[in-house]
Amino acid sequence: SLPLPFSASLSPLLRSLLPHQMSSMPSLPPPSAPPLSPVGLGTPWIAGVVALELLLIYSASIALWLIKRRKGYLSHTTTEQLVQPNFCGASCSNGRVGRVALALWRLANLLVFSAYALADWAGCEFFRTWQNCELQANNEFPRAFTYWNYRLQPFYWAFVLLATILGSCSSCSSVPKLSSSINATAHGLLEVCVTSAWLVTIVVFTLLSPGHPSIFYDRYHFINTVCLTIEFAISRLDVRFGHFILMLSWMLLYVVFSWICRATYWNSFQYFFMELDDPIALMWYPVVALMNFVVYSIFVGISFVVRRSCMTPQASSDDKVQ
Repeated sequence: SLPLPFSASLSPLLRSLLPHQMSSMPSLPPPSAPPLSPVGLGTPWIAGVVALELLLIYSASIALWLIKRRKGYLSHTTTEQLVQPNFCGASCSNGRVGRVALALWRLANLLVFSAYALADWAGCEFFRTWQNCELQANNEFPRAFTYWNYRLQPFYWAFVLLATILGSCSSCSSVPKLSSSINATAHGLLEVCVTSAWLVTIVVFTLLSPGHPSIFYDRYHFINTVCLTIEFAISRLDVRFGHFILMLSWMLLYVVFSWICRATYWNSFQYFFMELDDPIALMWYPVVALMNFVVYSIFVGISFVVRRSCMTPQASSDDKVQ
């Protein structure tokens, strides 16, 4: 047991002989916590220059999209790309085995990741432990970009499953415009989700926890990245260079939202490289944007190689990098 304070261990007689001032001496206040960073966006001129950098980067992506569109590189997403898997060769190209397997795969992902999203809103993080469900408050959303992706991914699985059903339904040809819109939405969501998942992984390994296998500790991030990668591999949906503006728009939406929150009531950003108090931020934002571009370009390259390998020699010679 801990020893009693000196004044408490004295007998009542001795304590009565002590000066009144000593017995009524106020106790020292507990040590105060370190002060939080003030609410605010940071140094104004740094924030202004970074905003200009992001505006120039976004303008360049818009120009790229317009060029690709004018040259005809942005072709429509076909029904075959959505309903026919890559693993189903010519022997079953006219059958339903591959389509049914692909539809069941997408249905399973929709159920699992939608259940996680609902449980996460309720504070039940059952993917973060191998044991029982831990009921706890989740403060990661909307601060962390990773959790933005978690919220977006169920929408992809929902749209791609709907597109698969419509594409496999012979009586659904009466609504071509609806099918075309759903196809394009599903395609764009995959381009954003799979590249964002890998971008988060690379940022964690290189900037946040260099060399530390953090992805394996965050089991949900590991699982959804693997599932999206499998979906990219087994489906015929590709990543097109002209659609880079979609991923960049998703990133900038998070940045703008975080800036507004930091200027109003957040005491810090989720990621250190977003702080605008140091001139090094002028480097961090373009570096992360470059990482974004590199990751997206890798998937564009993989898509181009896979697309050419699946074509006849004549069609392959006429193919364009999209």
